[in-house]
Amino acid sequence: PTGKVTPRAATDSMLTAHPDLDAIWCAWDNAGMEAALGAMAAGRPDLITCGVDGGTAAFEAINSGGPFKLSCAQVFYQQAVTPIYYAHQLLQNNPIPRTVLHPSYMVTQDKLEGRDQDLLTRYDEPGVAEELGWTRVV
Repeated sequence: PTGKVTPRAATDSMLTAHPDLDAIWCAWDNAGMEAALGAMAAGRPDLITCGVDGGTAAFEAINSGGPFKLSCAQVFYQQAVTPIYYAHQLLQNNPIPRTVLHPSYMVTQDKLEGRDQDLLTRYDEPGVAEELGWTRVV
């Protein structure tokens, strides 16, 4: 939270301490893309980096063919609607689940090739991911 250690700095440190790493998972896509920059700077284009979020920047990075290989693309549209739905249910004294898993899609370069660009920018709208031929991982 202080910004003293960036994802890029963390990647540089990890690769210095463990030059034989095969992959780095990051909790969000921008960190995964920064890790990919660190991999390239360290001469490790074979290192696999990935993240979570989805969206145009992540998809462009995946398509570039560099170390950033995968995004677990979240369905933000549903993430906005679901809490409101369950809040309404709770206020009506209806039971609600203790845990709610939001759908995500594992997006790799093969999931992007030949896909309509407009659909890719709207992948999280209801039905669009299915139209792209994607299947849920969560």
